[in-house]
Amino acid sequence: MALELIRQNRVSFTGGSMIGILAAMDTEVEAIKNIMEIKKEELYQGMNFTYGTIENKEVVLCKCGVGKCLASMSATLLCTKE
Repeated sequence: MALELIRQNRVSFTGGSMIGILAAMDTEVEAIKNIMEIKKEELYQGMNFTYGTIENKEVVLCKCGVGKCLASMSATLLCTKE
């Protein structure tokens, strides 16, 4: 879904913003990593973050795990991490 929005140019951002993608399962993470040009990976607050680009748009991929609590925690980290 995220890749389709990027390809259709329906995702817009300005300045230094990047697209955040949350993935719950390893298979989802690997599928997204396969289309990313990876620049760096890091572990932050127990979550794996992968930074890179997809079709020249900056993205950060976070493997959050399954569940609403993990997804909300990961979304908060994506929004607040510098």
